[in-house]
Amino acid sequence: MPPVAKSDFIPTAPVGLTVLWKRKGKSPIGAPCVVVQQEEPGIVRLRTLDRKGEEHAGVLFAGHPEAELPESIRADSHGVWDYIDGEVAKKAHYRFHEQVVRERDEKRKRAKEEQEAREAQWLKDQEDIAAKSNGLLETTRIQQQTAAHMAAGAD
Repeated sequence: MPPVAKSDFIPTAPVGLTVLWKRKGKSPIGAPCVVVQQEEPGIVRLRTLDRKGEEHAGVLFAGHPEAELPESIRADSHGVWDYIDGEVAKKAHYRFHEQVVRERDEKRKRAKEEQEAREAQWLKDQEDIAAKSNGLLETTRIQQQTAAHMAAGAD
């Protein structure tokens, strides 16, 4: 997976922020909701602020690349969230995505280092096996020469 450019980061509303939730392609007016969990970059769990207090999981940010696809099943079934009119994404709203990318990159780096360590150990083990094999071959050659000398001396 290629690195994510900062300009491609998706805002994720922080827990406790009031946003608008709407079904994609339905009413242009959104229902006010509070963010109760950040699930993935740009994807949150919301609770409506009406008496029902319904929760909606997997809700995409309206500007999320997946939400902008006409065939987005998730956007159609879970709806989208957006900032209340006049509100914009703050720098802090991108931190969740930055954190996810940083953790992913750290995991990849650790996995690469572990793989390289395993490969280095495998090569060392192969060298040890080869050295022992060469030692055994040399021992066998010496034993054969000794046996041949002894057989020659017995004649």
